[in-house]
Amino acid sequence: MRSIIAARTRTIVGGVVAATVVAAACGYQKQSATVVQLKDPGKCVAVDVAAAPETAPLLNDAASRFNGSPSAKLRGGGCAFVRVHPVDSPVAGRELLTGWPDADRLGPPPVAWVPGSTMWGELLNAQLTDRHRPPMAPNGTPFAHTPLVIAMPQPMAAALGYPRRPISWDLLAQLAHDPRGWGVYGHPDWGPFRLGKGNPFWSTTGLDQTIALDNEAGGSPQPAQLEQSVVYYSALPQVYFDNWKRLAKQSPTRALEYVSAVVTDERTVVAYNTGHDVTDDKLVLHATRPRMRVVAVYPSDATIESDNPIIVLHAPWASEQARAGARLFTRFALQPATQEKVAAAGFRPSRGEPLATLVSSSNGVDAHAAGRSIAPASPGAIEQALAQWETNRRPARVLLLVDVSDSMGDQADPDETGGPTKLAVAQAQLAKALGELGPADDVGLRIFTTGLRGPAGPAGPAGADWRDLVAIGPIASRRAALVNAIAALHTGRGSPLYAAIHDAFDTIAEQADREHINSVVLLTDGYNEDEHDTSLSVLLAHLATRDVRVFTISYSNDADMASLQEIADTTNAWNFDARDTHDLQDLLPRALAGL
Repeated sequence: MRSIIAARTRTIVGGVVAATVVAAACGYQKQSATVVQLKDPGKCVAVDVAAAPETAPLLNDAASRFNGSPSAKLRGGGCAFVRVHPVDSPVAGRELLTGWPDADRLGPPPVAWVPGSTMWGELLNAQLTDRHRPPMAPNGTPFAHTPLVIAMPQPMAAALGYPRRPISWDLLAQLAHDPRGWGVYGHPDWGPFRLGKGNPFWSTTGLDQTIALDNEAGGSPQPAQLEQSVVYYSALPQVYFDNWKRLAKQSPTRALEYVSAVVTDERTVVAYNTGHDVTDDKLVLHATRPRMRVVAVYPSDATIESDNPIIVLHAPWASEQARAGARLFTRFALQPATQEKVAAAGFRPSRGEPLATLVSSSNGVDAHAAGRSIAPASPGAIEQALAQWETNRRPARVLLLVDVSDSMGDQADPDETGGPTKLAVAQAQLAKALGELGPADDVGLRIFTTGLRGPAGPAGPAGADWRDLVAIGPIASRRAALVNAIAALHTGRGSPLYAAIHDAFDTIAEQADREHINSVVLLTDGYNEDEHDTSLSVLLAHLATRDVRVFTISYSNDADMASLQEIADTTNAWNFDARDTHDLQDLLPRALAGL
């Protein structure tokens, strides 16, 4: 198992997050500037905490009350000053593995880490062991709990007999494998069973569910059958919920056809049903509820509870005084004043009871649901589960569509004198992101710009506006060609955006099958400049004809964000907001990991 884990960490170390990344309007958006602004601790000992975006606001509120209070006084004199920085759990794990190299974007190396689940700490320890280094993440103190659940539209859950009839992973695997799909339950119009799940290398619920299934399956075909029903592997469950919400406004049937179930957590279901975003820290406030209600199914055979542990790290940069301050803050975070706010955010507090007005059947959840929760997995068991997932995962067939118009030759960061061009940054990140693709994936590389003429060479045909540099095929036999082609990219002229998307969509649609996640990943910094193809509405109508996803990356402030969002929405994919070009190093790996 060692080689799989080690290889993945080498290929995706470049992915970082400057601040909280959230899914909004079916796209990833940033919430702060590139460089972290630090609070001055004065004469106190700085205690930096890296926390998952879902709990960071709660911990930041606790820190504001902790700092300067008697609770912050260190034994023997002095005081602790806590600074909380939102960092996605998988990003923090990779940074800790490599010595926290991106401190300017993420904040200083943390003394304490609050990932979404204990499993992230165990995964970090497994990776450190593979590198012959001591573990860094001891057992943490749970801060906020939320059970792993299966979110389903209420009509679908009812068709399965829930809640009267328990639903297990095994039952869903049977439904996923049955060629009759929902017709088995009298609803052939809903099509096959489709599952939404996060890539376990990037998603807390994806990691937890992968481990739960591996623990439960015992060599059965159940995990593989479920994986083959995955529509794509979004890093954030919120993407599926946003698409559900958008589609339900158009037609309930379209929402049901999109995805049948989503692997998520209880709190996300509460947030969705109350009309809130998953990053909101107060779900008790009024919001507009969605048209389609979902219910949380608590699987009867195996589940895991995300515990958001506060882990005081055994890190070389953490002084004993800072670690002592982190332990003081941990005790403070468990006091009633903070735990009441944990409950108001829709979590089950570590101390106290969940808020009855939130964790209730009216919001699609059950405070008394009893699933069989498995214990946290060992580092070795996590490696085994992830290695098995690599074997089981649904493969992708993807065409990388890259804009090489003249504007890609502009400087990536206008404020960075003498810095790299947008194309140079994209080349470096594209080459790294290839490591996110699975061994069974098919991939090709196509560029587009106006005026491409002359022979295309053996890779594919030449057109006036686009050219295949590497034809679609198994990545195992094309990796070197892809790396070389990416390194040789150079800028051209204008951007025939609509025509390039139209033709790339058709290329994948002609090769599409039910075994693959059929998709186009588009990277563009501009807008349509083709005077012969100017109709976005015609393009959108065409994109709605086949089940091919077009994932868009809006690269730089020059990108036509609104049109790219519509294109992603039409294909039930999502748009990555990389208008801050520094964010490409995080968002491009996420885009390919989602396939």
